[in-house]
Amino acid sequence: MADSSSYFNFYRAAEGQTPESKNQLWFISLLRMLFAMLIMTLITDLAIVMFWPDGLQLLKNTYYQEVQYLTGNIDAHTADKISTWVKTAYEWTFIKTGIQGYLYSGGNPITSSLISGMWPLIQGAMIGFQIFMIRLSVIILMMPFIVLVMLVSATDGYLEWYRRRTGGARESAFIYHRSKHLVSWSLAGLWFFYLVPPFAVDPVYIFLPAILFLGVFSRLSVQFFKKYV
Repeated sequence: MADSSSYFNFYRAAEGQTPESKNQLWFISLLRMLFAMLIMTLITDLAIVMFWPDGLQLLKNTYYQEVQYLTGNIDAHTADKISTWVKTAYEWTFIKTGIQGYLYSGGNPITSSLISGMWPLIQGAMIGFQIFMIRLSVIILMMPFIVLVMLVSATDGYLEWYRRRTGGARESAFIYHRSKHLVSWSLAGLWFFYLVPPFAVDPVYIFLPAILFLGVFSRLSVQFFKKYV
């Protein structure tokens, strides 16, 4: 068993972290979450290709439908920007690395039969990657608006908190802690239910309830913030 000095050194190292190191840890955690979401998306897409009747065509239809959602819900300039981001990500992942050229050439005599047999899965992975990047681009463009809604809701909650504090009312630790956790769960649900599904998802039906939940829970978490922590 570890002695008390090891725990003391651990907490002392944690307290001694600089803001730069904390920002790096936050960025690494975000990259790990995105990578995990990408892996889950690709696994789901490959399962669709393997077990769903005409699953590859389903993924192609999903891709075309996602493009139609973009052109129908946002302006042409933003749609072109998203298209550029998706093409750039695809080029850096498959073209500039030589993966696409190797696969389309059939590889070598040893791997040619393997590539031929797995070609539907390979196509499904490529299409699934492009669908993932389209949805990720939409989330990135929506994040400033989501943050704005949360700030406005938190400001309104702060006014209610100040009134409660000056009025001598009792705080509710139960509502505060539950609301704080539900803010994180709402964000995680937004990312999961929009990025992972292999079928076409209209972003309006995902973002509207997610933004509503984030606004309500942000307000409650600030409104019932404990006076003494």
